[in-house]
Amino acid sequence: MRSLSSLATVAALRAFGVRRLDAHPDLFLWSLAKRQAIWKEPAPPDRLFRSLGVERIDERGCLCYRISPRRDTGSADVFYLHGGGYSREITGTHWSLVAKLAERFGCTVTVPIYPLVPAADATEVLSLLLQAYTGLRVTGRRRVVMGDSAGGGMAMGLAQLLRADHLPGPDRLVLLCPHLDCTMSNPGGLALERYDPIVSVFGIAEACKMYAGALDLDDPLVSPINADLTGLSPITLFTGTREVLYPDCRLFRDRARRAGVELDYHEYPGMFHGWMLLPIREARPVLDHLGSLLRPPG
Repeated sequence: MRSLSSLATVAALRAFGVRRLDAHPDLFLWSLAKRQAIWKEPAPPDRLFRSLGVERIDERGCLCYRISPRRDTGSADVFYLHGGGYSREITGTHWSLVAKLAERFGCTVTVPIYPLVPAADATEVLSLLLQAYTGLRVTGRRRVVMGDSAGGGMAMGLAQLLRADHLPGPDRLVLLCPHLDCTMSNPGGLALERYDPIVSVFGIAEACKMYAGALDLDDPLVSPINADLTGLSPITLFTGTREVLYPDCRLFRDRARRAGVELDYHEYPGMFHGWMLLPIREARPVLDHLGSLLRPPG
């Protein structure tokens, strides 16, 4: 049974019209420009990071924030790619997750501030992320690439670039409600749109066209559901059964298993897009599982 906090959150998201402007053809570009015009540099909020170390760094031309616990616990180093439909800057809910990874699990988390559409496309964004990732300091700890929503798709794009360049991949990929198909052609997603208070099929499809740039929409770098998954790092994936991206996550699961990828797959009945980022009861088991993956073995 879904918690009251979950039901109240969905009601609030609908009341505030989180996806309303993205779903309207005449308002999408206006809304996008309006949001991006008022964003300032997305620094971590002080209230979340008073007990953590915060460094603003340049990793080979990519602005990053490195968030670290006060003492070394041996937990994994995390390279975290925030979501936002390729067009939105990192938000307080993303920073809240980053703070939990560092404070609760003892992880050092590097957060790249990648450029957004329409100013940049996938070729530029993924190239920048590749430079930032390969420039990370070597600590001897396990390395995890984690991404939510669009960031999950970028994590898969980055993994493919590392493999193509014969560079070592991360010890694990963690995908939280990942966006895996820029064609947005799965009819199952449209059927679930009425249940998902966050993702608009029209809005994400429009952002995908800008993100793909010169690449075809079905190119594996922007639609990793079409990727050759052979030889990629072990993958942990979380999805909810009431989110637009759920059907693609199931399809990806089946393809990953056929490719022999080590897959740790979790689907949560009744959950909407990105629920694990929010302060609701249903987020707890996801965070607990992340802790088991990120803390030192044993």
